[in-house]
Amino acid sequence: ATTDGGWVLGGHTSVGQAALAVRVSATGSVQWVSTATSKFDFRMGELLAVGDGTFLAVGWQYNSDPDARVVRWAADGKVLYQSAFDLGGDQQPVAARLDNGHVLVAGQVYGPQNQPAAQLAAYSLQGQPLWTSALMFNGDLWPVALALRSDGQRMVVGTRRAYAGKAYDAQVFARTFSADGAW
Repeated sequence: ATTDGGWVLGGHTSVGQAALAVRVSATGSVQWVSTATSKFDFRMGELLAVGDGTFLAVGWQYNSDPDARVVRWAADGKVLYQSAFDLGGDQQPVAARLDNGHVLVAGQVYGPQNQPAAQLAAYSLQGQPLWTSALMFNGDLWPVALALRSDGQRMVVGTRRAYAGKAYDAQVFARTFSADGAW
């Protein structure tokens, strides 16, 4: 939501090579549409209102392997910056949260032996990576949300799929982590 009761909606174009943001007023009229293009396929994870009138999106772009991507829009829809980072492995950030002046991001990453893991990363509000941390598990981990518990602990929530005998067993996982990404 915006400070005047409107909304900024986010996604990606049907061609898949642009992040898309649409500003809608409180009465439902479109105020602006803006795209941040890429030469690679782009998939948007989450869009956040930063609080200073700007909006920030996290997601990933496909090239030889998926890279994390951060896009920030001004209040008028102008793209302020877009950054792509290869932090190791195939990254697919899906959830984001503002935290102490930076952006926490959670998603899935595949390591060198194609081992899936939950990945946390932090970016500055200028789009620069600060740190990254992975949680390995014998099975697939899919983070879907970042939360702040009532006791102040940061938490990532998602699903995990573990191989149990002849079938996969789907479960919910929740793990706390510190401000520097330690699990």
